[in-house]
Amino acid sequence: MATLLTMGQAAKNTGLTPKAIRLYELRGLIRTPPRSPGGYRL
Repeated sequence: MATLLTMGQAAKNTGLTPKAIRLYELRGLIRTPPRSPGGYRL
C-alpha cells in the first residue's frame, strides 16, 4: 500500500511547489488525490 503524503511533503520530495502540484491536478496531469477529513490533499 502506498504511503499518503501531505501536499508539503510531496512538494519537498519532488522539488516542486505546492502551487505547481495543484496546477498539475487542475490540468489533469495528475489524478485527484484523496482528502483528509479536514479537506487537505493527501
